[in-house]
Amino acid sequence: MSTRPYRSSVREQAAGLTRTAILDAAERLFAEHGYVRITIARVAEAAAATPTAV
Repeated sequence: MSTRPYRSSVREQAAGLTRTAILDAAERLFAEHGYVRITIARVAEAAAATPTAV
């Protein structure tokens, strides 16, 4: 018995948007405050994402 692989184009699109939001937020925060002063939680908050997504 074989299983069909799960693929969701909606989920893939949402993941791409989240990835872009995280990268944009991180870039902005690093430029404003420096790399050492920014935490994952702060990037997640700025990107409206969960820390586990970052």
